[in-house]
Amino acid sequence: MGLTDRQWKNLINDIRQERCILLLGPMLPSIQLPGSTAPMLITDHLAGVLKKELEQEEIDFDGKLSRDAEYLAQRYLLIPFTKEIHLKDEVANIYAQFAGQIPDVYNKMARIPFHLVINTTPDTYYWQAIRTSSPNATFSYYSYEEPIGLPETKISKESPLAYNLMGAYSDPKSMVLTEAQQVAFIKRTLQGNPPIPPRILEKLKPGPDSAELSYLFLGFNLDRWQFRVLLDGLDINPGSQPLAPRHPKLQLKRRTIEYYTSRFNFHFVHDEIDDFLDELIQRYSSIPEDIIGAVAPNEAKKVVVSFHPNALGYCEALSQAHSQLVRNKEVEIWHRGMILSGDVQAQTESNIRSADLILVLLDREYLANEDIFKYEIPAIIEQHQSGKSIVAPVLADYCDWEESPFQHLQILPNNREPLSSNKWGNQAFAINEVLKSIKRIIRH
Repeated sequence: MGLTDRQWKNLINDIRQERCILLLGPMLPSIQLPGSTAPMLITDHLAGVLKKELEQEEIDFDGKLSRDAEYLAQRYLLIPFTKEIHLKDEVANIYAQFAGQIPDVYNKMARIPFHLVINTTPDTYYWQAIRTSSPNATFSYYSYEEPIGLPETKISKESPLAYNLMGAYSDPKSMVLTEAQQVAFIKRTLQGNPPIPPRILEKLKPGPDSAELSYLFLGFNLDRWQFRVLLDGLDINPGSQPLAPRHPKLQLKRRTIEYYTSRFNFHFVHDEIDDFLDELIQRYSSIPEDIIGAVAPNEAKKVVVSFHPNALGYCEALSQAHSQLVRNKEVEIWHRGMILSGDVQAQTESNIRSADLILVLLDREYLANEDIFKYEIPAIIEQHQSGKSIVAPVLADYCDWEESPFQHLQILPNNREPLSSNKWGNQAFAINEVLKSIKRIIRH
C-alpha cells in the first residue's frame, strides 16, 4: 500500500530533522548502451561482460545464473593466472566507463536534502548528482582491506555525506564483488577490522536516549541473504519502520516480505521508486515555510556564463531563456559580452569569483583557447573546489570534455547531447532542458 498523509508528514519531518537515512541498493544504477533504446541495470551489463569472458576462456558456469554478477565474478577467478585484483580492475573499468551517465533517479534524490546516504555499490552517481545542488557535499567509502578516513566536515543537510559501504571503483581493492568477498566484508565489519568510522555508526544507530531514526531503502533485492545479515549487523531498531518502495523489475517472494516485516518492521510501499520520489519531492516542497521556521527572503543568484566568443549565440539564447527568472529577481546574468570597456580578462575573473552559479559552455574552441585555459578555467575550478560557486558545464558542441577539468562534474543537458545536435529537432527544446536543470539548482 502507499503512505498515508500522516506517514508522508512524518517522513518529511524526519528528513528535515536529519533523522532519515537513505540507503541505495544494486538495482538502482542503470546505464544506456550505445545503440540501445532502453536503459539497463549496470549489474546486468557487468554480468554480460563476465559471461562473455567466461565463454571465451571456456570456464563452465550455470546458465541459469547467467545474469547473476556475483556468481559470475566468483567463476571469473577460475580463469588461469587471474587474481582478485584483476577481477576488480576489470569491474572498476566498467564503472569508470559509465561514470558520466548519471541516471535520472539520482538527480531526483538529490532534490531532497538527505544528510547521510549509504550506497552499497561502487559507483559515485549520487555524489555526482548532489554536488550540483550541495557544493559542500563530501564522499568517502569503506574498505575491508584498510581503514579509510572521513572528511572532517560535520554530516548535515548543509554538508551531506555520500558513503559507499562496499567500496569505490576509484579504489578497486576496496570493492566487494563475489560472495566470498561479501562474507569477508560482513565478517570484518562485525569484528571492526577495520571498523566502520564511528561517526557513521553514530548516525546509523544512535544511543538509546536518541530519537528513533527512519530508513529509506531504494533498489535492494531483499531476497538475497547478504542484506539480512547486513541489517542484523547494523542493528536497526524495529521501531524505525524502514520504508521500501517497489522496484519495477523485482517481485519479492512472500516469505521475504513476511521476514522483513516481522524481523525489522519493514513497510513495503506499493509505489514504484520513481513515483515515490516524485511524490516525496512534491510534498516536501509544498509544505508551508511557516511550518519549518522563518525563511529569509532569497537574494537573486548571480549566474555567470563562461564561453568562447564563437559560442556567443548559445550564451545569448541561455540568457534569454532566463528572462522570467530575472524578472522574478531569482537570478541576475553576467557574461563577457556585457563588458563595454576596460580589462576584459580581469573583469571576467572578478565576476567568476563572485558568482553563485557558473555556466561553462563547452566546445572545441573553448577547451583549446590558451587564455581561457590559463586564466578562466583555473578560477572556475577554484570556485568549485572551495564551494563558493556551483559549476554547471553545458555541452554546446561536440568536444573532448571527458578529458577536460570538468570531466567529474554533472554535464548539461542531462542526456549529454550537445545544444548543436540535430537530434534535438528544435534548439529551443535543448535550451529549455538546460533551463530546467538550472531552475532545480538555484531553487534547491
